[in-house]
Amino acid sequence: MSSGRAREAFERQIAMQMALEDPEAALGWVGQIEGENMRRQVAGTVLYQWAQSDPEAAFLHAMADSDLSSRDNQVARVASAWANQDPEAAVETLAAFSDRGLPPHLYSGALGQWIHSDEERATDWLMKKAPVGVRDQGLTMLVGVRLQHNAPSAVVDALQISNSPQRRQALRQILAWSQQYDPAFGLGLLRSDSALTSEDRAALESEFSNRLAGRPED
Repeated sequence: MSSGRAREAFERQIAMQMALEDPEAALGWVGQIEGENMRRQVAGTVLYQWAQSDPEAAFLHAMADSDLSSRDNQVARVASAWANQDPEAAVETLAAFSDRGLPPHLYSGALGQWIHSDEERATDWLMKKAPVGVRDQGLTMLVGVRLQHNAPSAVVDALQISNSPQRRQALRQILAWSQQYDPAFGLGLLRSDSALTSEDRAALESEFSNRLAGRPED
């Protein structure tokens, strides 16, 4: 077949059919597909399917890729599929390979699902075991969930984020929520000497003080 969409669709179909019986063989066959982008797309599709039946094996295969960009793309696919079955296992496995330079964003899908399915256990892991960058990312996600039922806890989570831009973004999310649902809560946070650092207060006060007090902005 000549190059084109019909051939690409046919190659993808072959890879998917092979993956049902032998995912490693399917990935080996993918290597002969023309075009790097197409090879990566089909490999990602095969890995996603493999991860649904054997996520640990799919993860180890993805981690063996010597091209770091390709590796991270493949790990993201596997983690996404794994999170649908067992987000805690997906997160724990990613963390076990943290010394291999996995970027924090690879945890996003699994962490998000874990927080929504078992908030207490996911929070405990974040505070006790998570690598620093992953911890900050997880706390940022947790703030959005906490705001739905416990705004004071959301503040506690936000203040524990070590990365200044991420911390201020989480605080900004809380103040935006407060503007809509509880302005007094937001004003109390802005004016508290014990909660915000002077730098955080300066960065947020000009943006939210008038809004929360019900005055028009300058």
